[in-house]
Amino acid sequence: MSVRLRSWESQNLLFQHLMCMASSLVIGGDIESPQAFYSCSVERKGEMIEIGIIVNQPGPPSVCHLQSSERVFIGHDQSLTIVDVGSCKVLEDILLEGMFFEFLTDDVFRQILVIHELGIVAVSSSGSIQWGYSTPDILEGWQLMNDRISLTVIDRLKPIILDLSSGIDVANDDL
Repeated sequence: MSVRLRSWESQNLLFQHLMCMASSLVIGGDIESPQAFYSCSVERKGEMIEIGIIVNQPGPPSVCHLQSSERVFIGHDQSLTIVDVGSCKVLEDILLEGMFFEFLTDDVFRQILVIHELGIVAVSSSGSIQWGYSTPDILEGWQLMNDRISLTVIDRLKPIILDLSSGIDVANDDL
């Protein structure tokens, strides 16, 4: 389930907003060249927590919150940040090999696919990394196909086909 982002014109306005909230945290507060400022609200046992997100790359962050999970996944810049909603704390900040592109949810294997500029990482709803795949060049497109994902890579004629349960490249000349 995606969470709606709110954009702020300055870091000061974002921080003023967060100070008014009962529970809040900031992601990206230590970056050197902040370019944009966002926040989102996530429900925690009947109350809301507010997450401030500061980014230094073009494009807004993306937030994925599965109803069955106590985790919020935030894709921003070149990172995947995992927040525990119960404690309102960052559990992990994973550096991706390239710029974050998009989240896809894989209901068959109950994982979140983190698409980035140079590959894909699959994480469980609890936040553990299931598998990762690095592409030989920049990722141009992707498409879920049942229990597989097709990755289109720049300057490559054939797509890379990955098994979603393992991340193993199953593409061959017969596909």
